[in-house]
Amino acid sequence: MEKETLLRLAQPIATFALAMSIATLPFIAKASGVMQIEPSFNNKNFSGHAIRVKLIK
Repeated sequence: MEKETLLRLAQPIATFALAMSIATLPFIAKASGVMQIEPSFNNKNFSGHAIRVKLIK
């Protein structure tokens, strides 16, 4: 592959990797048992954020 082709493919691959990490975050948090993820409509104090991650002790 040429250098230009690699550079052209780098951004879509990076975007896909970011989307996968965001999509799998609730599953990882649930499996670990030390984090809880809440959607923003349940967080009246944090309504400007998409999600809220809090540590459970």
